[in-house]
Amino acid sequence: MRKIFDTSLKTKSDRDNHLRELLDTNQLQRHIRSEVNHHQLATHSFSGWFTDRLSNYLFDSSNSGSYRKSDYSFYANETHYWHKKTPSSILLVNDIEEEINNNNFLREQGENKTAYLSKLFDPDNITEDDYKNFIKASYCNTDINSLDIENEMILDGMKRMQEIIISACKKDDLHFLKKFNGKNSLNDIALITGVTHQSVSKKLQKICKKSRKNGCQIEF
Repeated sequence: MRKIFDTSLKTKSDRDNHLRELLDTNQLQRHIRSEVNHHQLATHSFSGWFTDRLSNYLFDSSNSGSYRKSDYSFYANETHYWHKKTPSSILLVNDIEEEINNNNFLREQGENKTAYLSKLFDPDNITEDDYKNFIKASYCNTDINSLDIENEMILDGMKRMQEIIISACKKDDLHFLKKFNGKNSLNDIALITGVTHQSVSKKLQKICKKSRKNGCQIEF
């Protein structure tokens, strides 16, 4: 299977042609429109983050001619990542190949999507940051069946994540999660609840940590 972020391609034109050949831009546009219709901020959505990664991939080419600097530098693999001693919060390309495929952004090439989906939603593969992004996108307060997603395995995986998070929460935690509506930032929630940004961040991290622990105990 061809990699989306093929770093063996060095020039901007080669990378641009590679992405145009590999990605189904119509499906990506539909996904973005769906997130906009659900009032999701780009900073809290997969498509917003994914399009940023696409631009970083192009800007990282040898002749891009750009001096742009991103908060999330482009790292092709774990060797490159650890060599640069990058903070662990920055995502690797290897971590997202499956999710991009599962959102059907790739043109049909006979990929085994069932295997990819199983791997993506295996609780052992879901990180604390994955749970955090899920919560920030308001999916804990969303009827998953109402989402504009046709793939049943994606819907089932999202329902499973929702159940794992809710099972990790106490009553006051559930009230806390309702503040995440896909629009509110941590600062907004701090103002709403009358606590510090740090307190909100710590509470969210605690829920995600417990969700990760509970999820790993589930037999998949």
